[in-house]
Amino acid sequence: MQRWTSDPLPFARDPRAPIVSAALELIGVDQRVPSFSAHVYFDNPKVKDDAGTDASGYAASFAFFGHGEECWGDEGHCALPAPVSAFDQRAESTFQPANITVDVTDALNQVSGEEVRVTFLVTPVGQQRAKNDPLQFDELMLVTYS
Repeated sequence: MQRWTSDPLPFARDPRAPIVSAALELIGVDQRVPSFSAHVYFDNPKVKDDAGTDASGYAASFAFFGHGEECWGDEGHCALPAPVSAFDQRAESTFQPANITVDVTDALNQVSGEEVRVTFLVTPVGQQRAKNDPLQFDELMLVTYS
């Protein structure tokens, strides 16, 4: 099980323009990991590993289909090809980092302040143990719409 907790993420709250939609955006998610499922919690960094959806601050869940740490397929199948030239017309590799969007509207509307700390509890799928943490990403953003 992997646990990851963010620094506080600020967001604007205006009673004249309530939040009608909110999403967590995970940018640059590494696909060279085992598949996993994740629970998202707000303001509960010490949530128990087996808490599930009934724990305080539960915000959402999502699953991710990873390619695995040892990519299956022919040699070079999972390698990111370098462009041959500025005019390279080949399609991008399907192994590029991914982005994940998780709807957290209801949970964010339950937060009383103007910032939130996000905790992910990540469980690899299958019986193999991951060599590294399955959830690896470049950036986390909280996007709100009024």
